[in-house]
Amino acid sequence: MNKSLMLTCLHSTDPCGLTDAAPTIYANPPLCELLGKTDSAVPSHAMTVFQAQEKQTRTQKSLLSVLNILPYGLEQIIQPYLFDFFPLFDEDGNCNGVFCYARPFPFFLCWNVLIKNHRALQQYSSRTKHSQKKNGRLFFFY
Repeated sequence: MNKSLMLTCLHSTDPCGLTDAAPTIYANPPLCELLGKTDSAVPSHAMTVFQAQEKQTRTQKSLLSVLNILPYGLEQIIQPYLFDFFPLFDEDGNCNGVFCYARPFPFFLCWNVLIKNHRALQQYSSRTKHSQKKNGRLFFFY
């Protein structure tokens, strides 16, 4: 395991972490908080998804970028996060771990704010969701 990479993760304020060949997860505090990592024997849904995506990256030995919209944190608030998983290779080309970096996906957040704050968009959204044959209006606010 690359000690320099591990220390970089540990001191980062962004959610990131890495795994080794075991695969043991070395996550910094922001990633632990995001995944709801506790001492509980039952992993959170976000942790289960993280482990599956980490395994997929290790198995396929290629970059995996994925948008996850899941309940995150101890409060289990549904949020969009973009996760990038990078396979880590040794000198012989064997994948011996994965580096992961996560960040909020702001485009979904903007749409949610618009929907919640503007009645006209709420009406349009509800008409679209239910596939009703009503004339909806879409308004753009600048």
